[in-house]
Amino acid sequence: MPIEADVLEAPAGGLVVFVDDGRLPCLEYWAAEGIPTQFPSPHQIRLAEK
Repeated sequence: MPIEADVLEAPAGGLVVFVDDGRLPCLEYWAAEGIPTQFPSPHQIRLAEK
């Protein structure tokens, strides 16, 4: 089951967290522009509203 979150500050983008049977098999971080060079800090991440 994927869960999405927004990255609010530069570089803006998002996170997609995949959870399978209580395990984290995949974590995807994407940026709107360019390639991210580091993972966003926790204060930059907000759960996406659906």
